[in-house]
Amino acid sequence: MSVQAADGAAPGARRLASFGGLAGLSIIAAVVLFAACTALMLENREDSLRRDDQMARNLVILAGQTVAREIDQIDGQLRMLQTALQYGAGAVAAPRAGVSGQPGGGLIVVEPDGRLIASSGPASEAKGFLAKVPRLLAEVGPPVDGLSVGGPFKPPGSPVAVLALIRRCAPGQCGGAVAVVAPLSMQSLNATFGRLALGRRGSLVLLTEGGTLILRLPHFRNAIGRVVVSPGDLEGATGTHIVHRERRSGVDHVLRRYSIGQVGDLRLVIAVGVAVSELASGVGLLAAIIGVLVLLLSATIVGLTLVLVREVRRTTEAERDALTANRQLAELARTDQLTGLLNRRGFDEHLSREWRRARRNNRPVALLLLDADNFKRYNDKNGHQAGDGVLRLVSRCITDAIRRPGDIAARYGGEEFAVVLPDTEFEGAGLIAENIRSSIAALALAHEGNGEAGVVTVSIGLSYHEPGRTDSEATLVGSADEALYEAKNSGRNRVVSRRVV
Repeated sequence: MSVQAADGAAPGARRLASFGGLAGLSIIAAVVLFAACTALMLENREDSLRRDDQMARNLVILAGQTVAREIDQIDGQLRMLQTALQYGAGAVAAPRAGVSGQPGGGLIVVEPDGRLIASSGPASEAKGFLAKVPRLLAEVGPPVDGLSVGGPFKPPGSPVAVLALIRRCAPGQCGGAVAVVAPLSMQSLNATFGRLALGRRGSLVLLTEGGTLILRLPHFRNAIGRVVVSPGDLEGATGTHIVHRERRSGVDHVLRRYSIGQVGDLRLVIAVGVAVSELASGVGLLAAIIGVLVLLLSATIVGLTLVLVREVRRTTEAERDALTANRQLAELARTDQLTGLLNRRGFDEHLSREWRRARRNNRPVALLLLDADNFKRYNDKNGHQAGDGVLRLVSRCITDAIRRPGDIAARYGGEEFAVVLPDTEFEGAGLIAENIRSSIAALALAHEGNGEAGVVTVSIGLSYHEPGRTDSEATLVGSADEALYEAKNSGRNRVVSRRVV
């Protein structure tokens, strides 16, 4: 009956497999099509991003050059003043007559304690800036050969930040002066950068290398002087190397792609940000349209195929149910209903299969035959129902003792059991047999007809064999049966082992 059911289900299974394969091919084709379109759109988007990055890079370079030029103009005046101071104290009046034009007092010369020596602008304008000079000098540190930038800070009432451009003098180099300082207002830079087209949500920012905001477009007055960027986000940017990073703004919380570069050799960083939502927007819309169309086409193909598969499945369900039922019947035919172990038929099939595998792989196999001692007397005294309970407990002890997936136990007949142990060495099989015997004795099931033991015990015959090319599994069974017979005759409740060479 099992063969007939399998043959009857085979055509339906083949049809289901065929249509299942068609569904799989349809899904694969749809995925490949979608992947190809996605790859094309991603490539177009990458090209667009590269163009956007190049435009932003050009803006960074242009803005950096503008800032550097503004600083160079004032630094030229600072250098001239520093040179003049080196020729004597009489030259300190030169700033008043020669240079001015910067808010906050123009160029100023200060003593070590921060007192004003000279200024190119009115003294009243220099006072507010002069109050910050000692702190600015402390920030830039000892005298260095070059220009230092301090700040930023916002003068009272001013909407923009001011930087301090500082050239320090070595002791005795400039007479009694310690430094020449000039303020640089961001007013003119705001006006210059305000003409740049940055997009609806773009931004341009000028920062210190520590991330403090100096200038920003669009303008956010309350953010000036605050640390708005982690210094780690600015790493890698130099005057010649522009880095690109995506981050969310600490000012207006818009996600932008920033192009970041250094302003000359100064410790200033300029960044141009383009909102991620505006990057390659046209390409993104086209990709979305094509993606939707491809998904609709793929869904249609897959849907039609799945409808066909469903129809085939309906025709095969009855055949599959019959096959399952037949397999269950076949399994029941190989199972002992009392103990749940294999029955004699199942044991014979399994032993034959394991014997062939052992002979093919040149590996040993062991067989245990167990018999409950004086079990007829137990049944006669306690009844067959009690005897069935004992057999269930014995089978449980056996299954608890064998752990590997390949090991099997069977009810050989009546109160006899068999255990097949493939690929098991002689000593290991003996340990398992002794474990089974002792665990059954440890149950302490009263059995008055079992001699001195007084409890239910088993005798076990163990046969160990390495299959040859001429013998059969009958050799193994016969040897185990002889060992069991010897165990019975030598007093029961013991294991007798035989190694068949």
